[in-house]
Amino acid sequence: MSASTLDGLPAEVVACICDWLEPAALFPLLQCSRSLHACVVGCLAHRLRRRGARCCTLDLCSRQVEQLWEFVQARRRLPLLDGVPLPIRCVTAVVVGAAALAAPPARCIAVLGWLADACVETVQLDALAPAAPITQSLALHMRCWPNLARLSLAYAPGPSGPVQASQLLQDLSPLLALRHLEIGGAVPAWPQLPAQLSSLVLRNTHISSQAFERLVRQCPDLLSLCLVHVDVPSLSMADGHQTIASLDLACLVPSCTKLHTVHVESTTLDANAYAALASLAIDSLSIVRPSGGLLFAPDTATVARMVARVSNLRLATVPWVTDGMIVQLLTGCPRLRSLSIEHLSKISDEGIRQSVQRLDDMAARQIAASQSDARTCLETIEVVRCAGLAWQPLLDLVAHSALADPQCGGALANVRVVLSHVARHERGVMQQAVERHRKRLRVCGMEASAGAFLFEGDVR
Repeated sequence: MSASTLDGLPAEVVACICDWLEPAALFPLLQCSRSLHACVVGCLAHRLRRRGARCCTLDLCSRQVEQLWEFVQARRRLPLLDGVPLPIRCVTAVVVGAAALAAPPARCIAVLGWLADACVETVQLDALAPAAPITQSLALHMRCWPNLARLSLAYAPGPSGPVQASQLLQDLSPLLALRHLEIGGAVPAWPQLPAQLSSLVLRNTHISSQAFERLVRQCPDLLSLCLVHVDVPSLSMADGHQTIASLDLACLVPSCTKLHTVHVESTTLDANAYAALASLAIDSLSIVRPSGGLLFAPDTATVARMVARVSNLRLATVPWVTDGMIVQLLTGCPRLRSLSIEHLSKISDEGIRQSVQRLDDMAARQIAASQSDARTCLETIEVVRCAGLAWQPLLDLVAHSALADPQCGGALANVRVVLSHVARHERGVMQQAVERHRKRLRVCGMEASAGAFLFEGDVR
């Protein structure tokens, strides 16, 4: 598009055309008439401001770096744009992936330099290679961002194993605002952590119990701990066999007295680890696919102590959960507000029927009204694909007055049941029964509960 084509058009039309032209196509138009020059400059300024409002997350692997480079070049060529702030001043999150580490680092490092005045709160480094120039530059800049509160480090193994640790990433204690740290991959050496850290996530990594103890001892204010696919080096026996090792969580008891949220997934826990969890005042506990199967199953007494103070509990693909434990959870945990059970193979309709019977006995003796420690106040129940459970006992349970009727002390407001199979001839009967219960909820004025009462299942 030539300058003469635009010169005779109204300013509003020129502005619309300039708005979708690339910066490189706008530069030749700056040699035209004064009015057209002012319109093009105004368009560039508007674009810079608009990108500044949208650019909250800067991904160094994306086209954002090229666009920022183009606009910075435009600022240098147009003195009238000097007063327009760079669009990265509003960046609050920086993401560095494998593509950025493999690309020529000059522009990425230059962009990091422009972030000196940005209010960066989150940094995510994927496929981390400490020897890469961009990693070194980012590690330096992190110490200049006083609001950096969340940091994610995912190490990538080198050609011959774990890479050498970067000295700048070995000591994170100068990051005074850091509250959340996620670290994983082929970690070459575990860093020094800031004492004020409140959330720690270990993901897809190997760590010894000794190294784990050193980590948690540095974080006396730790509130949340997440362990996902964390392996512990196996022990070699005298006969040459390898034994499964469990992560020692006993160090949490004296070191992390404020810990209230624990998520463990695909990580080996033995009886001592479960006993340590039982000794903590945990408010939210999630156990998903614990490694070791029934070999490291805790006893019933340990489970009872572990969930006694829990208000949010999730158990998914846990082989040691039995009907007796389900009865205890549904009727004997006074603080439990949310219960989610998924893919539990050892529970059956008998455990649900026993829970209903226990609730009936409690109501008959008026224990729910006279003894608060014997009352359950569940608000949310989620049951997902537990093969031994049928829909009718579950509906009897979640519709029980002791759970669902506010006049009887119940507080159950959200129910989601996903059955692994439903016979075709029973599907209609189930839906009719569920709809009748929804109507009862609406009659009682519990519209929210009626909308959150869901029963689903695959037709067999």
